[in-house]
Amino acid sequence: VGMRFCIRTLWGFGNVTLWLAVCQAIAADPVTGELPMLLHNQLLLATILGAICEGIGLSFCFFHNGSTGGIDIIAATVNKFKDISFGEALMLCDFIIVSCSYFLFHDVERVIFGYVMMGTCSVTLDYCMRRQHQAVKFEIFSRNYIGVADAINKAGFGVTVMDGEGWWTKSERKVVVCIASKRYYPIVAECIKRVDPYAFLTVTNISSVFGQGFSEM
Repeated sequence: VGMRFCIRTLWGFGNVTLWLAVCQAIAADPVTGELPMLLHNQLLLATILGAICEGIGLSFCFFHNGSTGGIDIIAATVNKFKDISFGEALMLCDFIIVSCSYFLFHDVERVIFGYVMMGTCSVTLDYCMRRQHQAVKFEIFSRNYIGVADAINKAGFGVTVMDGEGWWTKSERKVVVCIASKRYYPIVAECIKRVDPYAFLTVTNISSVFGQGFSEM
């Protein structure tokens, strides 16, 4: 999976080990050494919340081409060579591990909670990975296309002006196209409204964008 991935994985599980030790030292009872129970007798809620936090954390690691070691490395390798998402690969590995745990503990309840955590973490991971790549595409039809393009450009976004033709009027039209991250939707929309509130505008959701200013291909 590449030397960069290996280096970042070493950095990743090194940090996990360090901060687990630090947090445990801070949170543990100074007398008994026991850790506090935040959700006492709430095993299902703890399982779900823990899995969500794990999925969010893993998404940051995978998005920056790293991992925290362990089965994350297997998931990243499978994702690179097969058309399988990180969450699906992770769930497959976890399914085998959780199923085998029955032969150690002989506890069906633990296995079921393991499946719940595994599924929740997998769904959260894939959702976060998709969200980090999402963008919107604006197509603006305006007579004042120069003013619209300049306003969007001054706001810091790339713009492409394309040639078009109104088929009903048989007249030439210019189409202003802009692709921006989803979180910048209100800024671009405000630029358009300020220059030409009567512009014809279409907005399309894009699942992934790669290239300059966006994710690396």
